Amino acid sequence: MKNQVWLTMLTAGLSVLGLCWHEFVVAQETSPPPVAWNRIFDITTFDDITRVNFVIEGAWGADVLPTATGGFIVVGYRATPLGNIDALLIRTDYSGEIRQSRTFGALGDDYGHRILPDASGGFRVLGRTTSVGREPVATWLLKTDANLKSQWIRRRGISLLAGQAEVYGYALSATSDGDYVVGGRTDSTGTGDYDGFVVRMDEDGTSIWEQTLGGSKADRIHSIAQTTDSGFIIAGVTQSYGARAEDMWLVKTDPFGFVQWNGIFGGNKNERAFSVIQTHDGGYVAAGFTGSYSNGGRDAWLIKTDGSGNLQWRQSFGGKFDDVFLSLRQTRDDGFILAGWTESLGAGGRDGWLVRTDSQGVMLWQRSFGGSGQDRFESVRLTREGGYIVAGNSASSITGMPSVWLVKIAPE
Repeated sequence: MKNQVWLTMLTAGLSVLGLCWHEFVVAQETSPPPVAWNRIFDITTFDDITRVNFVIEGAWGADVLPTATGGFIVVGYRATPLGNIDALLIRTDYSGEIRQSRTFGALGDDYGHRILPDASGGFRVLGRTTSVGREPVATWLLKTDANLKSQWIRRRGISLLAGQAEVYGYALSATSDGDYVVGGRTDSTGTGDYDGFVVRMDEDGTSIWEQTLGGSKADRIHSIAQTTDSGFIIAGVTQSYGARAEDMWLVKTDPFGFVQWNGIFGGNKNERAFSVIQTHDGGYVAAGFTGSYSNGGRDAWLIKTDGSGNLQWRQSFGGKFDDVFLSLRQTRDDGFILAGWTESLGAGGRDGWLVRTDSQGVMLWQRSFGGSGQDRFESVRLTREGGYIVAGNSASSITGMPSVWLVKIAPE
């Protein structure tokens, strides 16, 4: 039986806890909205057998989902006292107070990466595991009920692609008819070192079709979304089709995963896409980083194409160090909210970073969050009242260990 997990909420900025915390706002024409609350969850575990309290050696937030009741579900993973990794789900209320948490895992390492709502009121969680079967790394899809209890876990529906190879699932999206699509990379099939893969599954997690995408080198998928024509837009990184080592890669497919077009974007250095959406005008926007069009190291990069993949504009963001976008959403006014991390702004080292742009990718405001440790945002979503909820991990708490991090931004 899994150890019971307690989560103690730390409010960043409390000097009595010895936190070194800073919030950095760049002077700009539009002031950023205020922070509603900022939570770090310090995680400990109680072993039912030895009756000893352990401090977990780190916990990481990977994605966040607003719930119908006004709260939030965070998915991620945490280290255990045994030295392995368990997937982690945390439910909070509207104020970010923890109401429930559950872990999922076995003897190997089990990670939670993405979460979506389920038509039955529960949730679907995408992750990866080394806890089952002959595969070194298998992708798994977990279905829970509304109380976060596991109803089933599907591994073979995806990892049958692998045989004895590795399969990493990075992207999860729902379809309009209740199915799910997963994207990632596999080194078991295809023509290259490893290839991108897409699997479509029904509501029970049974594979409907599978496709591998890529060329003679290494290619992988980081993000996928269904399009208005029932096809899919896919984003990631390719070494097979670009002029240099790595290029930002967009792929448009039909409803069965067959490629309609490939878009390759980059210059003489490395580029990657981590998030993609279809925009309200029928085009596409992808976010990631660029080394070719930067001010120093890697700059965060935002590109816009039309519906056929033709570049309409591109915007770089950052300073002389590394800056990366990991998550992207379109706002109600057709602009964009982006989350990731920055080394060019803030308190030093790596800080969580939010950037708000207009519909042409021109910055309206930016804000960094963090302290003396390594901090990053992994996911941003719009809240029901028009603000933003951001999830990630912070190592700037009093423990110095990575902790799940959740920040709510008030409406603009």
